[in-house]
Amino acid sequence: MAMESGTLDSGLNVTSRQLSEVSEALSCLTSAEAAMAGKNGQDVVASLLGSARECLERLLGLSYDDALLDSIFSRFCVGK
Repeated sequence: MAMESGTLDSGLNVTSRQLSEVSEALSCLTSAEAAMAGKNGQDVVASLLGSARECLERLLGLSYDDALLDSIFSRFCVGK
């Protein structure tokens, strides 16, 4: 899984949801780094780091929200 020019090589086996969570976490971390460099308040940096953590927790299955549950269970055919 080498990276060139900001893109991933083929052969990566992830869902669009997983890729979205990783991308969002990276975006939050990049923004947090910029906020620290720009001498923004600690509350801004902490909020961005918290958002990145939430993305990674959803990715690892440590937490979830209603949208994720709806997405997962919409694929099941129950009670027919």
